[in-house]
Amino acid sequence: MAESASRKGVGLTTAIVGVGNIGGALARHLVAGGESVVLAAKDESRAEALADELGPLARAASVEDAIADADAVIFALWFDTIKELIPQHARLLEDKVVVDPSNPVAFDVNGQTMRTLPSFVRAC
Repeated sequence: MAESASRKGVGLTTAIVGVGNIGGALARHLVAGGESVVLAAKDESRAEALADELGPLARAASVEDAIADADAVIFALWFDTIKELIPQHARLLEDKVVVDPSNPVAFDVNGQTMRTLPSFVRAC
């Protein structure tokens, strides 16, 4: 089993923006593996609650501070929200690893999933 970078003396921090199902699970796994995380959410109290649950390797911050303080950034948000945040924080994202686990889907008026990109645009 490979040693994590932090155990080799390199302190890496991952920002997780969004602490719902995906972001919360990622934070739990990273912390369980000995990695530091900075959590940010629209509702800052949810990020603070998760950071408190996870212990000393986790802390809550604003989106801007989380991105600024991290080596890697995971946007665990809806695709349309990510499309708004990336341009707002583009300068802070320079030279960082950015992970986007989202899919370009939303819900229509009937509650069914639908593609949010035009048919001629690919998501990747």
